[in-house]
Amino acid sequence: MRETPPAPPRVAANRCDFNGVHGWPARVYRLDMVALADGESLLYELGTLVARARRLVWTAAAHELEAHGLPMATWVLLATLVRSGPATQRELADATSQHAASVSRLVNELEAQKLVRRRRDDADRRRARVEITAAGKAFCKVARPHVIGALRQALGPISTAEQRALRALLLRLVPPPDPAAARSAASRKNAAKRA
Repeated sequence: MRETPPAPPRVAANRCDFNGVHGWPARVYRLDMVALADGESLLYELGTLVARARRLVWTAAAHELEAHGLPMATWVLLATLVRSGPATQRELADATSQHAASVSRLVNELEAQKLVRRRRDDADRRRARVEITAAGKAFCKVARPHVIGALRQALGPISTAEQRALRALLLRLVPPPDPAAARSAASRKNAAKRA
């Protein structure tokens, strides 16, 4: 007589937790995820943890800013301009991981609020560069302590040394955008269109 193998264990109604929502435990996987090989399981868990960590940090900062009437999208774009200097909308989209159309709309809104201005690029008069205004810098000065406080709290469970190590690992995975490389790629693309 053949013995039947035991049924796989039931796991939280066959649900998968990406963001710790609905009070589910933090390590709930779908039944089909149980069958992953060890390396695949590690990759899946790393992807999930990176997504959850991003959401934790982003949400903490966004809630803190919005509690003071400061939009997160505005902070991200203006802080990028403060840190990197004037940039094209394409460069801003790359640096902020936003869709180019979203950045274009946001730049229009911020220009109407006099937080940024567009100027022709000296190297290529067909392109406009976005630069932050004094009012935009003032916005960043007001928003910065709220963002830093929220980030400090969200990242509080890990030491400063661990934060540096995490940054080093993440920079290997996602190198910072290189504005010069982006400009060069845009120039090659424009040259190819003309040819």
